[in-house]
Amino acid sequence: MSIKLIATDLDGTLMSGDHLTVSPRTVAALQAAHDRGVCLAIATGRTLDFIDHVTAQVPFVDYVIYSNGAAVYDRKNDAHICQQLIPPKAVQRILQTLAPQPLYYNVYWDGGMYLEEARLPYYNSDSLPHAVLEQFIAKAHREENLLDKADKGAESIAVYDLNPEQADWVRSVLEGEGLEVVSSLPNELECTAPGANKGAALAGIARQLQIEPEQVMSFGDAGNDCPMLAFAHYSFAMENGAPECKAAARYRAEANTADGVAKAIEHFLKSKKVGDALIQEQVERARAALERGGVPQSFAPLLAGGDDGDTDRRTEEFRAAYQASLAEDVKSRLPASAPVVTAPLPQRPRRGIRRLR
Repeated sequence: MSIKLIATDLDGTLMSGDHLTVSPRTVAALQAAHDRGVCLAIATGRTLDFIDHVTAQVPFVDYVIYSNGAAVYDRKNDAHICQQLIPPKAVQRILQTLAPQPLYYNVYWDGGMYLEEARLPYYNSDSLPHAVLEQFIAKAHREENLLDKADKGAESIAVYDLNPEQADWVRSVLEGEGLEVVSSLPNELECTAPGANKGAALAGIARQLQIEPEQVMSFGDAGNDCPMLAFAHYSFAMENGAPECKAAARYRAEANTADGVAKAIEHFLKSKKVGDALIQEQVERARAALERGGVPQSFAPLLAGGDDGDTDRRTEEFRAAYQASLAEDVKSRLPASAPVVTAPLPQRPRRGIRRLR
C-alpha cells in the first residue's frame, strides 16, 4: 500500500533545535510528499495560537492536531472537525487543588494559552530555549486568577518544572479526574479529556479521508506521541526520542537536528517502492551487513531503519554488541584460574622371580 497520510510532532521532531524553525531540507521533503498527493498533518502539544510561525514555513499542511489531540483543525476548509474538552467541573477542581502549591501551570482554552503572571517565577526549567519561552509568554493571555475562567471546558492543562515528588502528586491529581496524562518535556505533565490524544485524533482524520493505518506514516519523540505512533503502521521514533517513544514505534529516524523526518520521507519518495517493499529493502541491507560481520541474519528485520544510514548505524551497533556478548559468554565459561597439572609419579620397576619355560 502507498503512504497517503503523514503526521509529525513539532518540538524535537519536525522543528530544528531552536524549536522555532523548520529546516529547508525538511520543508522541501514535505512539499514533495504533498505534491504527490500525500495529506500532511502537524500533531503537537502546543495550542493553536502557538503554531502560526510553523504553518508560515509549511503553508501546505492540511491538518493541525493541537493540544495533544484535544482538537483538530482543517486548514483547507478553515474548520474544527474535532474537539474534546476537559469538563468545567474537573477544571475547577484541578485548579483549586493546584492553587496553594508553588507551581507554574497554564490552561489551554479556545486555542489560546492562559496563565497567572504571579506564577511565572516558579518556572525555572531550561527544557526550552529562552527565545521560545519569551515568545510563548508574550502571546499568552494573562489572568489574575485562572479560576475566574474555569466555567468552561479546557483543551488541556499543563504543569511545569516538577521535581519527582511533585510529579507523582500532580499525576495523582490529574489521573484522579480520569484524564489522559502525558509528558512532552522533561519534568512536565499535561492532561486532556479521557480518550483525547494524538493517536485518536490521527485516527479520526484517517477515518474521514478513508485511509487505512497501513497507509499512514508518523513521527514523534516524546511520551505524548506514543498513541500516534501506535496507530500508524509506518511509525518513526526520532533518535533523540524518549525510551517509551522508541518502544512504541516500528522504525527509527535520525535526530531532528540531523533532518531525520526529511531523510525518512526522501527515502520513501525516491524509491518507487512504498510500504512493505520499502522496508524490505532495508531488511536486505541489514541482512547483508550481518552476514559480512558473522552475525546471524535472522536479526535483520529488527534492524531495518528509515534510510540506508540509519540501517547501517543500527546494524553496526548491534554487531558490536552481539560480538561483545559472545566474548563475554565464552569468558564466563572458562574456569576462574588455570587448572593445576601434576606430573605422574614414576613407576617403580617390578621385581620378582622370572619363570623359565
